Amino acid sequence: MKISRFIASALIASSATLALTACDPPMPPEVQAALDEMTYTCVSGDVAVLSPEYMNDIVVGWADSLSYSCVDPEPTMTFTVTTDSATPVDAEISAYPALCEPKQTVPVAVDAGVFVFNLPDVGNVNISPEHMSGILTGDITDWSELANDNPQTTLPSLPISVFAEADEVALQSVLDFLKLSNVEPTKDLLVQGVVSPSADQYTMLELGQIAVVPYSYASYFGLSSAAVFLSIDEETGEPVVAVPDLEGIQSAAASLQLPKQPLHFQSN
Repeated sequence: MKISRFIASALIASSATLALTACDPPMPPEVQAALDEMTYTCVSGDVAVLSPEYMNDIVVGWADSLSYSCVDPEPTMTFTVTTDSATPVDAEISAYPALCEPKQTVPVAVDAGVFVFNLPDVGNVNISPEHMSGILTGDITDWSELANDNPQTTLPSLPISVFAEADEVALQSVLDFLKLSNVEPTKDLLVQGVVSPSADQYTMLELGQIAVVPYSYASYFGLSSAAVFLSIDEETGEPVVAVPDLEGIQSAAASLQLPKQPLHFQSN
């Protein structure tokens, strides 16, 4: 199977000749931002952070790093991590609209929407964008209809059922991809996007069932994710597919335009 996957440096020079002194030019914003990111300022207090369950380990790691960086003689600064949306917080990590009044927002993680499936006797499944669209609208109803996407795998003649709930951000990312592929669904979908659906329900998919979930859900629970079938390689005859994995997501994240100014939290 053939897999298809999708520095800045700053030099500051100064010189002087005899008694002639040159005034420093204004520092380029990108250089200033780079310098800001290399320094930190500790502010005494605690910052309560609302985090999704699947980022807790990362946020706890941030909290632990403060215990080493912000200690005597630095002011003591700590994080308190919570997953309870009813708890008042100073900052939150979410792909959804903020519950608090945003002061500044920056990306801290990248996720993706993927198709997961329950076919115990099939390890890998490829689905073309056209068939993804058909599955979501109910035009594709049997796994055997995906035979052309999987020339090296025998798929069973088994009905495809679509799980009715999908994370709305993951579903929108899939729909955006299908739009770019010129196969955007033109009929009502069998799945409805919801805010932060329970992840546990996807671990109990019925035989032959398929669902749209964030990649983080699939990774955390070890769910089987379908690859995107793109074409057949003319030289090898093997399918060319895009595999949902960390490398692919990181490659996509490289195209994001990040803010130049650092994000500062302050707790009173």
